[in-house]
Amino acid sequence: MQFTSVLEHNDYLQQVTNLPSRLPAGAVITDDLQDHMLLTHTSTTAYIRNAMGTNIQMPRVLQDTLELMENNLEEPLSICELADLLGLSRRHLERQFAACLESSPSKVYMDIRLRYAHYLINDTSFKICQIARICGFNSSTSFSCLFKQKFAISPSKVRKVQMAA
Repeated sequence: MQFTSVLEHNDYLQQVTNLPSRLPAGAVITDDLQDHMLLTHTSTTAYIRNAMGTNIQMPRVLQDTLELMENNLEEPLSICELADLLGLSRRHLERQFAACLESSPSKVYMDIRLRYAHYLINDTSFKICQIARICGFNSSTSFSCLFKQKFAISPSKVRKVQMAA
């Protein structure tokens, strides 16, 4: 089952949105975001495992890679850096992702970053440009384009819908 298609379902977004660590308007970004990233990792790993089937154990290398990805959102690591930190070759890491998730590490990483951005847009009062930086995007324009490709709606429209609700 392909990772990116599995996470297209709204129940994943619902899981992330319903996490107890909502960020208040005046929250200290570093502590709250770090806490949320740790909670999101647990949720993402569990969600992927459930989507793959309950009898399938996700290899430890994938769990460790997801944890590194989610703990390094603001300054994303390259796939080579991830592999080095795990003591693997880039190619071995890519084969693990392809075999288990039918996706590449870079696609999974981008998906995690965009899904976290979606959560922040819905549940915080951070500006879109702040959210882009928090999720590791150098420009708001590139962030908005990638976000719109992923969710078929712009970040500002998501914010407007959320504020109207």
